[in-house]
Formats: sequence, C-alpha cells, structure tokens
Amino acid sequence: MKTILYIEDDAVSRTLVRRVLEPCGYKIIEASNARDGLKMATAYKPDLILMDINMPGMNGYELTTKMKDTFALSSIPIVALTSLASEGEREMAIMAGCDGFIAKPIDVDRFPDIIAEYLSGKRDEVDPDKKSHHLKEYSRRLVSRLEDKINDLSKAEKEWEDTFNAISDMVSIHNSEHVITKANLSLYKRLKLPADKIIGEKCYKIFHNRTEPCEDCPCNKTMKTFKPETSEMQNPYLGGVFLINTYPIFDEKGKFISVVYVAIDITERKQMEEQVLQMEKLSEIGKLVSSVAHELNNPLTGIIGYAEHLLEIGVPPEAEKGLKIILKESERSTKIIRSLLDFSRKHKPEREEVNVNSLIESILTLKGYQMKSDSINIVKEFKEPAPLAKGDFHQLQQVVLNIINNAHYAMHQHNKKGVFTIRTSEDDLSVLFSFENDGPVIKKEDMKKIFEPFFTTKEAGKGTGLGLSICKKIISEHGGTIEAESEVGKGSRFTVKLPKP
Repeated sequence: MKTILYIEDDAVSRTLVRRVLEPCGYKIIEASNARDGLKMATAYKPDLILMDINMPGMNGYELTTKMKDTFALSSIPIVALTSLASEGEREMAIMAGCDGFIAKPIDVDRFPDIIAEYLSGKRDEVDPDKKSHHLKEYSRRLVSRLEDKINDLSKAEKEWEDTFNAISDMVSIHNSEHVITKANLSLYKRLKLPADKIIGEKCYKIFHNRTEPCEDCPCNKTMKTFKPETSEMQNPYLGGVFLINTYPIFDEKGKFISVVYVAIDITERKQMEEQVLQMEKLSEIGKLVSSVAHELNNPLTGIIGYAEHLLEIGVPPEAEKGLKIILKESERSTKIIRSLLDFSRKHKPEREEVNVNSLIESILTLKGYQMKSDSINIVKEFKEPAPLAKGDFHQLQQVVLNIINNAHYAMHQHNKKGVFTIRTSEDDLSVLFSFENDGPVIKKEDMKKIFEPFFTTKEAGKGTGLGLSICKKIISEHGGTIEAESEVGKGSRFTVKLPKP
C-alpha cells in the first residue's frame, strides 16, 4: 500500500482527495499547514506528497524548497495540487522543486491514474529555453516574499516594542548571569538613565547599587529554582516599595535562558495601608483617651467644687494659698482633658473659618507642658486679631501636631533644650503660620525627600516617615502649600500657607 501525504488547508479538498484515492488502495495522511506537513513528512516518509501552493504562513513553494534541501525527504516526489492555474504557475512550481503539477478542480475519473504515473516515476519538465526566464521570475517572487516577511516581522516587532513600552510597571529581561538584556521605557524613566547605561549591566548594580547578587531577590531565586517568584521589597536606592515578580524563560529544548523581572511600585498603596493602620491605632487611642478623660473629669469636678467651697467659707491664709494652687492646677487639668476629648472625637471633614491662633493654642495645650519639661522655650508671635483660614479644624490640628512633634524630637535629641518660635501672619489672599526651631540642620540631600512617604531621619522604631507626607497631602487638599527651610546656625523652619475664607 502506497502512502500519500496531502498538505492542504482546505478541509473540503482534503476530504475529496481521500475519497477518490483510498478506494484505489492508497493510504492517505493529511496536514492542514506547511509546518505540520513537514513534521508528518519527516515522521512517515510517504511515497508521494501532494501539496497546495497557496497556504497561509509558509507557502507551497517555500515548503517544497525546504523539503528538497532535507536529505531524508529529497527523493520523495512532490506534486503541486493547486487552484493557481494562471500562465507560468506550473513552471514556478517545478522551478521551486515540484516534480509535477495538477490544476484544480481535479478530474475524479483520471486523478487516480495521474497519481499512479507520478508514483511510477513521471516527472514534469520546463522548456529548457524558458528555464532562465522562469528561474528569474521565481527568484523575484522569493525576494518579494522575503521582503513581505521582513516587513511583517518589523511590524510585529514594533507592535511588541510598543506594547512592551506601554506597560507602566518596570519590566526587564535578565540572562543567567544577571545581565539586563532588555528593558522597557518605564524602567528607563524611573532610573533616569539611557539604554546604554542599563543594557549589559548587572541587575543588582542597576537596582540596588551592589557588587554582588541579592540573596533575597526573587530574580536570584528564579534562577535557582526555575519557578516564578514574588517578593515585596523596600528599595531606598530607587526610593519606594516594590512588588517584584519574576518568571523563567526557557528555549525550545526546555533549557533555562533568562528571567522576566517585573517591578510594580506599591509605595502609595503601602502608604495608604500604613495610614489606615495608623488611623486604626489612633481610633483605639482616642477611645482610651475618651474613657480615661471622662473618668478623670468626675474627681476633678469634685476637687474644683470643694476648693471653691472652702475658699467661699474662708480658711486660714496659709490654707487659702494652697487651695488657690489646687484650684488653678485642677482647672488647667480640666482644660487639657477637654482638649484631649476634642482631639480624640471623630469629625466629618468640613471647610469652615478656622482661627489659626486658637488652632495652634489647642495643640500647645497638649504639648506645651511636655516641651517646657524638656527645657524647650516656646515663643509665640501671633498676629492680632487672629488670622482666619479656610479649612477643616481637626485635619489642620493634625498638621500642627506633626510639625510640633518633629521639632520637639529634633531639639531634644540635638541639645536637650531649644527655642521654638511660632508665628502667624496674613496677606490679602492667604494666611501663613510658621514653626521655627534651633535644632539640627536638615541636610540638603534629605531636604528633597522629607515630604516623601516613609522617609525619616529618626532612629529605627522612632518614626514611620509618614508624618510630613500626610501634612503635605492635607495642606495640598486645602489648596495651600507647606515649605521647609534649613540653615546652619539657624535651625529649621516649616511654613504653612492656606487660603482665606
């Protein structure tokens, strides 16, 4: 039984040929495209190959040439079975390497005999005088086909490049030696480096400024395990927190060749998570403060009441002096508790007239005693009458508290004492209030980053690096600005500018 391989993308044509030839004792195997046809020809070594010329992808001419250049297939006769019946198509097929040419539609009565002739050794020829002409035409078609494929590849490559560069996350490809072989536009922009400063460099040098691979890097793990890895990393060199995903790339033989490295900036998300956590903590502290304040109010009310009553009924001069001190300190404690209750209560954000002097005083009520205890002299240079700003009183309280806390910490750590000056002023459109301390100078390189999330100059565990970033966000939402200055010998000054009502 002779075996015939029929390579044809049209299922109806394959069915017809099979029904015509199988009753004649032929074994028919089929392929729907050139690549599958080449695989089946290599596997089955058929006695004859029927092939359509006009196929998508690799056409019949190209497949024939490839088969004739393959030693194991070169002796198998190939017959073109095609609807391309215009002048010169037969010659083109033969010049490409076909041994025969049959035009569609087939004559079902004669078709088995024609196939038998080709199996018996029949070979079609081209007129020797026209061979040169047809060879030139075939070469021209090959060149044209090659140009089309090059254009298609160029277009596909450009589309791939455009897609690659459109990804907002940083994407790069690293070989097994940790060398970056490709990177997208987002990565270039984030690193602020040209391609020739990144491509060809080690990934750990570019991303971490290190001289050796990072042990905890998912890229390094993927190179060892050949599996996708995910890790969350804080990268001070790039200035942020990143979710790193790495994926292995294998060649056709399954050998590991490189890693796809995707870095997603989650700094803002982490900031939001930290803020939520901080707010939850503050909420719990607020509940505790509220509970304690209410418990303290009752005995303080009694102390104040009895002190006033004793003063009214009269007591010896020595006792009167003591009672007045008790009354004064109890009233001060009551005022502090009232401020704590106001600060701890939940408030719906709202824009209204805010007395800036009163705003600052409300925080000094909470912080003043502690600062004085730490030998910090508070100097108030308030404009009178008090400037009025437009904003949310309680959000602005948070800003003032953060700035005062930072100044308190800086002065106390620097010299165990200090002078803290608070000024308020206004112009035609805005209200200004500034906080000046004589603590340590802020370095120039730090000044650029003090409002960035998670940046802090405090010792580990002393701060989250979110205070000033939250201040900036609140002031920006109010339509205002917050600026910082620092000078050797003069300390630092933070100035807040808010619009008037």
